[in-house]
Amino acid sequence: MSSNQRNSGRKARANPTAPIHRVAAGRISQREILPRAPSSSEESSQGQTEMATVLEDLRFLKSRMGMVYDIAGKTNQTMSTFMEAHASGVQSQLPLGQAGPVGMAPSVGPSSSLGTSDMSAIVLEFINEKMWKKNFTSNDPALIAENEGKQKWNKDKKINHPDNVRVINYLRDYILSQPRAAGFWPGMVVQKIKNNYKYYHLTSNMSEEQASAKKRKVRANTRLVEIHLRRVEAYKRHWRAIDEEMGHKPENPDEMAYLHVLQKDVMSDGESDMEDVAPGISMRVLCVARPSWRSDELNRLLEVIDHLAREDDLRRSSTKTKTRMPRQQKTIKEIPAPSHLTLNLPAWVFKNE
Repeated sequence: MSSNQRNSGRKARANPTAPIHRVAAGRISQREILPRAPSSSEESSQGQTEMATVLEDLRFLKSRMGMVYDIAGKTNQTMSTFMEAHASGVQSQLPLGQAGPVGMAPSVGPSSSLGTSDMSAIVLEFINEKMWKKNFTSNDPALIAENEGKQKWNKDKKINHPDNVRVINYLRDYILSQPRAAGFWPGMVVQKIKNNYKYYHLTSNMSEEQASAKKRKVRANTRLVEIHLRRVEAYKRHWRAIDEEMGHKPENPDEMAYLHVLQKDVMSDGESDMEDVAPGISMRVLCVARPSWRSDELNRLLEVIDHLAREDDLRRSSTKTKTRMPRQQKTIKEIPAPSHLTLNLPAWVFKNE
């Protein structure tokens, strides 16, 4: 017996490798058996199996929903036709006059050859044709009665109210039944109808002050669009003379060097107002607020374009020509340059602080 064994006061075990079944049960403490951690190769194999399952589920879902698009955003024609036929079959099984719940139109991509903007314009035309007009006026009783008999939103209720659901279903079924709407995406049609309700609901519940502010904003945006288009057209007519006047800049292309600068958000905001142009004579003028971020060189470019546009107006003017509203710069609007312009336009466009 070793000294260590004597000092401990314990007897050495005769057979340290005795089988487990010979050890007394009370001498073994119970412990939770933990699962063996998988090796790296097992983890990789399991991860690949799970990823393959997820991808297979996504492919199955994609094929079932028919959401197969090419780079241009067009749908797969075969899948669209199948889904439309399926939707028509389901719709035909509904009771007469029942069009299904709002927003449950089949999510089939557009199979029409028209662009999105063209389809939207046609849908809005059909909506306006069938909807009641609030400010409709006529001396013909038949036309007044016809307007009163058209579809009308319940502006005091939400869009899911039965009255408004009925209007949505009616318009959807009417529009999709028209030959001009052949192949239109039902989901897009329903969304345009809902947008019409939202606009009507918003404008109908505006206060007089809110309605006046909205009209001013709409007029200002309309003028901004007109000024933008007018300058672009004038530049395209005189781009050689304008490029020569402004000189070449390294960042610009060789032809129509400044066309890319003429973006809508580069234009000045304006508000019409009455001004005294002579003693006792007043006329409406457009008071322009020039944005502070525009450089002197950019302002000079716009002045050159406006000068040539005015000369074109004088050459084409006649006794029947409507006089354009005079523009007067009144203030400088202290605003930062729009972030999308700082990314797309050259540095000389912006004023150095």
